[in-house]
Amino acid sequence: MGIRRTAVRAALLCLLASLFAPGGAFAQAKRSGDKAADKNDGKRKSKSSAGKSEADKNADKSADKGAADKNAGKSAGKNGAGQAAASGAPAASAAPPPPPPSRDPTGMEENPEAPDTDFERPVGAQVDAAASAPPVPTGYPIERALRPITLPQRMTEITIDAPNSFNPYVQSGLLGIRHGVTREIQAGLRYGTGTLYDGEYFAGKAFSIDGEVQVFPWLAAQVSVPMLVDPYAVGVTVGAPIKAVVLGRLRFDLLRDFATFKLSRFAPSVVDAAENDRLVVADETNSVIEDGQLNLNAAATWQLQSNLAIEGRFGLKGRDFEFESDSPTALDVGLLYSSVYSGANQVDIGGRVGFADLNQTDETFGLWLVAALRI
Repeated sequence: MGIRRTAVRAALLCLLASLFAPGGAFAQAKRSGDKAADKNDGKRKSKSSAGKSEADKNADKSADKGAADKNAGKSAGKNGAGQAAASGAPAASAAPPPPPPSRDPTGMEENPEAPDTDFERPVGAQVDAAASAPPVPTGYPIERALRPITLPQRMTEITIDAPNSFNPYVQSGLLGIRHGVTREIQAGLRYGTGTLYDGEYFAGKAFSIDGEVQVFPWLAAQVSVPMLVDPYAVGVTVGAPIKAVVLGRLRFDLLRDFATFKLSRFAPSVVDAAENDRLVVADETNSVIEDGQLNLNAAATWQLQSNLAIEGRFGLKGRDFEFESDSPTALDVGLLYSSVYSGANQVDIGGRVGFADLNQTDETFGLWLVAALRI
């Protein structure tokens, strides 16, 4: 028994010595474990380095993408501003640069008598100046004294005249229309409806084609061609209407229908059918007929109110282009009322009283009614 125990102990000691010896199994296992740990640490360091490189690459990519997005945003902003400018929409503008420093911060060099600029003038002063500015007149004036010689473009005026005298009773009628072709050119047409003379009626057979061209605001050239249909007779009347306005309320009109000439047989009257009948009889009996006549016509208008005016007319006729002591002389005075409807000066109504010839006051005293409609 003692020998066996001694042998077992010796065997165990040898086994332990072989295991823990420098070249034993435990030493080799430890070296293998250390190598495996070093290998794992190397792999982790490699992976960490690779991960860091990948993160750096991603960061670089993110930076590049951010720069690209920034450039794209700038381009989009420029394009959007261009499109907004093209379409008329307001676009956001960059902040203006700061103003340069003043060369005279103390104001010692400022000139107190220098005129104000729009930047220095207060806003209230500009508003007050605009409010105090007189309004600019537009359209066709309601004031008779301020009206132009010719109608405005595309305006049409229809007129009715009804002159009459009382001893003997004579009643005539005249229809007229005139149209503004342009601001300077006017065309018109007049037709005599007939004359009732002391109970006898003379049919209207005469009409006139009229035209006026405004040369200056105060001067125009006028031509009228009166014609009688049956029997045929024709003449021509020329004039140079002149308008003069004083103080905005007093107006003078001169030289309308200045001269009349006969072109065929005699120069007919558009308004007086009884006079045309007398001329027809004189022509058929070979009586002496005037070649024409001169007309010195003048009118003065005083504007009482904006829609009411008083007008006086004077006319002297020189038959056969000669003025004599008994030359027919007309004189009348009247009122003209103008109405406004829907903001437009559309209607005139008036009347005149006076003499067709001052040499025959008893026979030529009468009343002249007038009316006009503008469209």
